[in-house]
Amino acid sequence: MRGLARGWILGAAISLHGASVHAATELAWAKADEIDGEHSTAALISWTGHEREFRGWRWQPEVLAGVIQGRPEAEVRARHDVHFAGYGTRVLLGDFYIGSGLILIDQQSSILSSVGQFVSSVGWSRGHWRITLRHLSNANTHGENRGENLLSIGYAW
Repeated sequence: MRGLARGWILGAAISLHGASVHAATELAWAKADEIDGEHSTAALISWTGHEREFRGWRWQPEVLAGVIQGRPEAEVRARHDVHFAGYGTRVLLGDFYIGSGLILIDQQSSILSSVGQFVSSVGWSRGHWRITLRHLSNANTHGENRGENLLSIGYAW
């Protein structure tokens, strides 16, 4: 599974290279929820495509990849870093956006207990800066799966 997730990350990097003029690349740092008394951090890279419109709604595609640091002191089986990559969409509402998508992960634990995960997000964007709250979870389709909440600040260009 590790190779599969790394393949998605490579695909995301290739997509970033071919970004159009109206697209944006974002680098972000995130703080992950406290679980069993231990916080974690994450690094993310995303590419958002140019804006599109469908029935009056403005939206854009997003390719997302990142890594969540393991929690070596936590009681849960989450001692290893988790690499993830996936694809989703964002609906644009002025300076705000909401999004959803699918990701693949390379390390399973009681926090993220299946290879396939859903990601939902809500965020704010002004100029080059973005603040995003993301939730990663498999929607209780397999195992314990507590899910991860990531609050990130990013810079887009």
